[in-house]
Amino acid sequence: MEKLHEDAKKAGILILNECGLDPGIDHFLAIQTIDEVHRSGGKIRSFRSYCGALPAPESATSNPLGYKFSWSPRGVLLALKNPAKFYVDGVTQEVPGADLMDYTLALDHDLVAYPNRDSTVYRDRYHIPEARTLVRNTMRYNGFPEIIKALANVGYLDDQKVEYLSPSLTVGLTWKDLTRIIIQAPTSEERDLTQTIRAKTEFVTSHEEAQVISAFKWIGLYSNDAVKAHHSCLDTLCGLLEDKLGYVDGERDMVILQHHFEIEHQNGGLEHRTVSMTEYGIPSIGQSALAKLVGIPCAVAVTQVLDGSIPQTGVLAPLDSMIVNRLVEELEKCGIRSQVKRSFLQKSSRGITGLNVNATEIY
Repeated sequence: MEKLHEDAKKAGILILNECGLDPGIDHFLAIQTIDEVHRSGGKIRSFRSYCGALPAPESATSNPLGYKFSWSPRGVLLALKNPAKFYVDGVTQEVPGADLMDYTLALDHDLVAYPNRDSTVYRDRYHIPEARTLVRNTMRYNGFPEIIKALANVGYLDDQKVEYLSPSLTVGLTWKDLTRIIIQAPTSEERDLTQTIRAKTEFVTSHEEAQVISAFKWIGLYSNDAVKAHHSCLDTLCGLLEDKLGYVDGERDMVILQHHFEIEHQNGGLEHRTVSMTEYGIPSIGQSALAKLVGIPCAVAVTQVLDGSIPQTGVLAPLDSMIVNRLVEELEKCGIRSQVKRSFLQKSSRGITGLNVNATEIY
């Protein structure tokens, strides 16, 4: 898209990208805070972002992954194979895609987070060269990383086409037989499947092993059910998970977005600021949280492009405070608001001490 920038400018048009949730609202909330801090002479020392589109807690207990698909299953699974890159205390950290599920951080409320792709580019995109720590994270429920890692280790996330998964050649093939083929177990008996999985996956504890094997059985990988083949292990698994991990009538989804800033103000004062947004779906009116937080920002952006509210031209993302402030103003009218919590610290001869000030504002 960026290659079209000069052509779009010559044509006098604006092509505005990244106006959903992530990317989208995450940019809006980051740019607002960063712009405010910079205008007052302050600096962003650390920026950590967390975002997750998840089942609401009461809907997450119906399956061992604590997850349900609210967008493309294939996209979800492929994203789990992406490498990650970020800054911590001024040092570049890199995590290969194969190790991503090992690099998780435990959060409150039985949630975990893992780094999301290349965060280092956001030093430039957000104009915060002073940030020593910068990492964008994806959130999931506890247990999800271990199960996904095991699926990858045994070969179920391989997206290469294989002849034995051609639809015309899989008549009568059961899931336990497919699992035997993929993991190269001696037989499709439960004991042999489990022993082979154990050999291919480094379980940290016996609890983790039991959790993963139980999940594999729940998914149906040990079952006598017929396989609906889709050419690759990944796509065939996606077809099964679509049936297993879809939302049913009455279930709520949930979106959590949090930005954590460590700020050094011009007077030397230090602040920790959290900008957060939590949204739940409303099944009674057929509205999911994800649809609301992706669809409405996009619709607002389209409207502002069409009516000329945004004067810039070219190929742009909402990384400019002028664009962001207009978008946020309209989102507020639609009931989409964030909460801000601020904790202030100060430097003294005894080091950093808390000022005991906590403020909550509603944007």
